[in-house]
Amino acid sequence: MSEKIAFAQACQRRDESIAEICDRFGISQKTGYKLWSRFRKEGIAGLEEQSRARITHPYRISAEVAERIISLRRKYPHYGAQIIHDLLVRIEPHRHWPAASSMVSSSNAKVSSNLERKDTLSASHRSRPEEPERTSLTSSGQLTSRESFVSDHEVHTAIH
Repeated sequence: MSEKIAFAQACQRRDESIAEICDRFGISQKTGYKLWSRFRKEGIAGLEEQSRARITHPYRISAEVAERIISLRRKYPHYGAQIIHDLLVRIEPHRHWPAASSMVSSSNAKVSSNLERKDTLSASHRSRPEEPERTSLTSSGQLTSRESFVSDHEVHTAIH
């Protein structure tokens, strides 16, 4: 930090050109002009290190979508991310929904932290669920267990 302050002071004195000052401090002219500009606008605070992180994140899950995921997670606490995703797609097929892998994984901190903060994702839900009930086909080709799919009635009630 003291080097940057010394650079700004040298620029203020104007004994030399900015190019010569940059050469003396071993920095590029682009960096020198950037530091000088920030110093004139913000003072010494402008010389401090600034975050290089993006300000906007184009693929961030919106608050509205996160709330929809959370509400379905509350309503169906034993459903996994893929079933919740499929349910959302069936409810609103025209809307772009995030991939199931980004809904409740640790890679998407926003939804994951919302789920944990709202106590909808307990430790038992994070682990692999027990073996689901086996289904079998009847002679007419119908499933004998309702556990393996989401009915149209459940889709209708999830909307409201």
